[in-house]
Amino acid sequence: MHIINNYNIFFKKFNFLGPFVTIIWYNFLKHGDLGMEKISLHRFARNVYGYSFFDQLVLLMPVYAVFMQSRGVSDAGLSWLLILYPIAVLITQMPATAVINRIGRTRAIIFGQLLKCAAFFMWWAMPTYLGFGIGMFLWGVQISFSGIAFDALVYDELVARGAGAAYTRVLGRKNIAASIGLAMSSVGSTLMFFGYGWITTASIAAVAISMIFILRMRLIQPPAAAEKTNLRALVRVGFRLCATLPCVLPLMMLSLMVANFIYLEDYLGPISLSIGIPVEFIGIVPLFLMGCGVVGQSIAHKFNSTRATIIYAAIFATGAMFGIFAWLYSISSLVILGAAYFVGNVVKIQLHSRFQNSIPTQYRCILLSFQSLGSNIANILVCLTIGLGGALGSWRYGVLILGMILIWVAIWAAAFVGTRCELPPRKDEQITARLRDVRRKSHKMGCGSCGINARPGVK
Repeated sequence: MHIINNYNIFFKKFNFLGPFVTIIWYNFLKHGDLGMEKISLHRFARNVYGYSFFDQLVLLMPVYAVFMQSRGVSDAGLSWLLILYPIAVLITQMPATAVINRIGRTRAIIFGQLLKCAAFFMWWAMPTYLGFGIGMFLWGVQISFSGIAFDALVYDELVARGAGAAYTRVLGRKNIAASIGLAMSSVGSTLMFFGYGWITTASIAAVAISMIFILRMRLIQPPAAAEKTNLRALVRVGFRLCATLPCVLPLMMLSLMVANFIYLEDYLGPISLSIGIPVEFIGIVPLFLMGCGVVGQSIAHKFNSTRATIIYAAIFATGAMFGIFAWLYSISSLVILGAAYFVGNVVKIQLHSRFQNSIPTQYRCILLSFQSLGSNIANILVCLTIGLGGALGSWRYGVLILGMILIWVAIWAAAFVGTRCELPPRKDEQITARLRDVRRKSHKMGCGSCGINARPGVK
């Protein structure tokens, strides 16, 4: 009543504003909460995109392999250094998952970014094979902490805000922001005349800015109390979940294989040199390819209803285009590689989104950790494959083998996965009962909730 009296006094004194005030007042009372929710969601999404952009704005990216080789590292030695990255993730992924369960996602992301800064500094301060190896290992440990925690945080925050259906769009835009950052990293090759130290400093500064975006996120649910996690039980529960949920394992394998076998970024510098591009301009190649990837990611959400058989055909086409590029292996054939990046990134977004949709929320992080382990095994295979190509005398042979692997992945998916996983997972009683059994056994093993995400409050 007091509010209404004040409104009547205001209306009498400023009657010419009456209609406008009435409209604003009515819309605020009717839609105010929804408006604030929308603003909050947009703010969260902007921080997601900002973090993704600066996390990938690594000006060292196009030049660090060339820098290592200028310090005496051979082609085979470079491949072994790059293998240290996924090996570090394999070794530390599950222990890191247990640690994240105790410290929370936000702190885990910040800790991981600090490790990334330490890795870049190590390359500059100790430019030897040992220093490069330590830096690569630290960079891999960073992924164990930051990668899984951030991916799970984004999905579950959207669900908590009632925007779970927008995940594919947000994932695409997040990857677009990351790809733009990675593409802008190509500027690093033009800054070589300033010196490697300045490029390192700029890369560390970008990582520091990415941490600011994480700290600015206003998460809906407060962090829950830390809990102890039995590491062996964590692993056992992950295997049980893969066996219980019918579509998790095939979608996980498809997602990680496509995401890794289309990834050539670490080798684009040497590949560019081998096809005749001067070292000052090798940054143009990742800029072009990342641009093709960005276009693919930007429209990936439009294919949410695409049949699985079309997805498999797109994987086949991507592998074929890798093979054609390896056969021609010239500057002009980069157009074909760009088309492969476009199609491959559409498929990558779609497969990862479908994999996320197949996971029950309370087990998201444990299964994402398993996907990360598998992804890094695939990454090791990619490094060995490209290294084999270098040992045979040309990087083109490595690209050719990757294309052949993608073709076999498409054939395997069409033959053994088919269309059974293209619809949302069924919530039948049998699967629900088996999940209850997994949950009961996890508590008996002392695993607690067995995953960062098992309790909604853990951030």
